[in-house]
Amino acid sequence: MKRTTLILAVGMPALVRLHFILLVAGGLFAANSFSQGIWTQKASLSTAPALPCPGRTSAVAFTIGAKGYMGTGQGWGVNGSCINNPMGLHDDFWEYDPVTDSWTQKANFGGVPRWFACGFSIGTKGYIGTGIDNDPYTASNYRNDFWEYDQPTNTWIQMANLPGSARACATAFSVNGFGYVGTGDLWTVPLQDFWKYTPGANTWTQVSNFPGGPRTDIDRANFVLGGKVYMGAGTNQNGLFYNDFWEYDPVADTWVQKANYPGAGRSGATGFSICSMGFLGLGGTTLSMSSGSDDMWMYNPGTNSWSNVASFPGGRRADQPSFVINDKAYIGTGVQTIGFGPVYYDDLWEFVITGAGITATSNATICVGSAVTLTASGGNSYSWSNGQTNSSIVVTPTATTTYTVTGMGGCGSGTASVTVTLKNCCSVTVVIFSDPSGTVCVGQQVFISASGGTTYSWNTGATAANIVAAPSVTTTYSVAITDAAGCTGIGTLTVPVDTNCTATGISQLTEDALQVNIWPNPSNGEFQVSGIIPIAIGNQVSSIEVYNVFGERVYEVSPGPKGSNTNTPLQGLGANGGQTIDLSSQPNGIYFLRISTPSEQEKTGRETLNAKIVIQK
Repeated sequence: MKRTTLILAVGMPALVRLHFILLVAGGLFAANSFSQGIWTQKASLSTAPALPCPGRTSAVAFTIGAKGYMGTGQGWGVNGSCINNPMGLHDDFWEYDPVTDSWTQKANFGGVPRWFACGFSIGTKGYIGTGIDNDPYTASNYRNDFWEYDQPTNTWIQMANLPGSARACATAFSVNGFGYVGTGDLWTVPLQDFWKYTPGANTWTQVSNFPGGPRTDIDRANFVLGGKVYMGAGTNQNGLFYNDFWEYDPVADTWVQKANYPGAGRSGATGFSICSMGFLGLGGTTLSMSSGSDDMWMYNPGTNSWSNVASFPGGRRADQPSFVINDKAYIGTGVQTIGFGPVYYDDLWEFVITGAGITATSNATICVGSAVTLTASGGNSYSWSNGQTNSSIVVTPTATTTYTVTGMGGCGSGTASVTVTLKNCCSVTVVIFSDPSGTVCVGQQVFISASGGTTYSWNTGATAANIVAAPSVTTTYSVAITDAAGCTGIGTLTVPVDTNCTATGISQLTEDALQVNIWPNPSNGEFQVSGIIPIAIGNQVSSIEVYNVFGERVYEVSPGPKGSNTNTPLQGLGANGGQTIDLSSQPNGIYFLRISTPSEQEKTGRETLNAKIVIQK
């Protein structure tokens, strides 16, 4: 991180950070944002008698048990008024009790006074190291020593130095009983190496480098959730401010980039986690010193998404640490430049979120009959509107449905909902055939049948399952069908036409006409066909055929012998004689009866009859 010397109105040099100004409140991310969280001001950090300068920046804080700890840092007072301490570096160390809302001074930090240090806690131990012990323009002022604070005995002991380069503005955290330190800078050189500290062995092991490139001033912009670490922001030697965000898996020692922080790139920000959610905010976005920021954002690891929460009410600032006690976050101190000089803060603020921060999977659209997994996060227990109690549930709705989940967490209860919309993305196979099935004459009637659906829509405008056409040219017929589940399908059939012959259609009253009755219809499988048809013309015999909806012939009979051109009653029942058609072996359904005469077989197109019959047992 770049630093410079400012000449204040009182004529004193001041070492200040050039990382302030955040985006204007309201920003560019109004979508999916909501106001959530409550801030309460607490007792300000006391000032050590040896350092009467109020406020500080770049302090280190951590939690041990139910107490918060804060120390080190730098501050000159208002406009450099603390002339008896020109560098303004701190080594005092303080304990905060949230029950009594009070600070108690503890043993001073064991190393030399410093600023831009980093730290973490493991069990009853706290750790502080690295930083700068004087002005930031000399490489020898950068530290790599590391110190352990023992809470029960209130003592400090020096531990193994951090390997690699001495540094300032590093980021540090603890997870799974280990400490981690990485990034930062040695004067003008940003770093990206990372180191793992094993407290029992007092050893350091290098782990995977930060994949976002050499970077400094990520500082406190990290938090731990579910055994994984989340961090981002910071700057490089060219003054580029980042808003990228990364997840580190300490078990696999791998990094994965996540959704960017929803705001301008920044450095000197603050991060913490409460109620199974991560939070990041404050800091600076330019090298200008006219302002800091007061925004705060919540990260949901389950949905990899950000949402805006209540802004920090203590004023815009940067380089302020935080600690967490019982799902309550405490943020305090920091710096902001107003007028010609920096203003150092000593205030402390408590932050809690309303409800349990329960969130659910985003709305989903699925196909009819499909299943989808819905997941809730942010709580310790869950109750879904369909009665299930797991965090993740599998649902197969029969209609568009909104599911609501109520969760209980360390921060109370909360609700979330997710809507699953159904759409028809299935298909149905259309069975379509014609009778006659081959080439027909111009104007000859053709019986076309479709099956497989409950509704039908033909390109002719018809809406029945069966249509009769009399094409004059080769014609393609198509039908769109929908079944009971809402699935759709399209079938097509082309009827070839021989333009060298013509037909006049079926004549019911002429000498050669078919005069036929079919009864009962529907029946249990036995039908009576009675009437008068030509038995034969020349050597061609009249026939009766029955087809199922798949176009398969299931019955055939020739009612009379070959003979001359005569009209003869069908043999069997009926006033004019008849024919019994026994389909009792066939299943329930729709069938098609076709009676063809010799003239039809010779393709005159005049003597044919197609009729629908139904078996209903």
